[in-house]
Order: sequence, then structure tokens, then C-alpha cells
Amino acid sequence: MPNWATGTIKIRGTRENILKFCQEELSERASTKDEEARRVEWELDLADSDYDHGDLIATVHNDPSLCIWFKDSRRNFIEMDTEVPYYWDMENDGETYATTFTFYKLPKESDYCIVFPFMAAWGVDEDYYAEISKKYKLSFRVYTVEQGMGFFSEFIAENGEVTFLSSGPNMEKEWSPSNTYGQFVWECPFPFLGG
Repeated sequence: MPNWATGTIKIRGTRENILKFCQEELSERASTKDEEARRVEWELDLADSDYDHGDLIATVHNDPSLCIWFKDSRRNFIEMDTEVPYYWDMENDGETYATTFTFYKLPKESDYCIVFPFMAAWGVDEDYYAEISKKYKLSFRVYTVEQGMGFFSEFIAENGEVTFLSSGPNMEKEWSPSNTYGQFVWECPFPFLGG
């Protein structure tokens, strides 16, 4: 059983590119053999477009608690049953569950941002996000914490490149015996996420 690095993933770009990415890369859920339960359908709802935002709706079948898998990643997921207060609603008609995520307008004319609750087994596969940032002309900002091993990481992937913004004391690239769990608790903004 893995330790889970938990946090957020923010995706920036045009609404059309974000939708295309979701339809192609976030089309299945984990932990089920039921073909219908695995499928995820994405659609745009621009009814509130006068308010500089819109909604991205994910419809899933049967069990709303299953995570949505980032295709071809090393066990990276959107959490569907999170207790963290994200701006999303879930509607249930008994067989399908529609989860709404809100787009937020950014200062650049065509750019929007969307935030998903995020989890990754053991750690985040940065190279995967570098590759898909180039493929879909999107930027990804990922923040994760893994309290069990005492590390955190924040990076941006855009144009095929990864830039680390911060990382905690126990990341492999910076590990030294002098780093302690107490140092992790001191440096990490949310030290009790993940595990």
C-alpha cells in the first residue's frame, strides 16, 4: 500500500484546451473492473460566462468515491471524495454523479484556471506533467505533501519544462541525515496532509 502525496493541481490555459486535456487524459477511474463505472464524461457549462468563469462538469457512474486517473501517469489521481473545501458540487440521481469544478478567469485574455484535489502514490511524476504541458499547451502547478516520509513539493510544468518552486527537507534531491521530521513540520505549510 502506498503512502499518498496529497494536495492540489491547478491547470491554466484556454477552456477548450483544458476540456480537451480532461476528455483525453482524465477519462477513466481507478479501482474498478466495471466498464461503465470506469468512464468519466466531461462537458463545459458556460451559462455563467458573464461572470468571468464557467463550469467544467465531470459525470461518473455508480460510485462517486472512485478517483479519476491521470492516464499514463504513475498513479496520479483527482480525489472525488475529499473532505477539503473545494468549489465543487455533486449531484446524484442514483446512477450517475455530476461533479462541477469552476473555471476562474485569469488576467491574460484567453487564460483560465481550474483547481482539482490531487493525490499521487508515493510522489508526483514531474516528467509526465512536463510532457502533457507541451502536448496540450497548458500549465500545471502541483503542490503535494506526504507527511509519512516528511516531504513536500511544489512545481510548475509548462512548455515541456519543470520549475521547482519549493520542496521540503526530505525530498531525495536534498536529503541529508541532518534533516528531521521536526524540520519538515516547521518548513511545510500543511504538514499533516497525505500519508
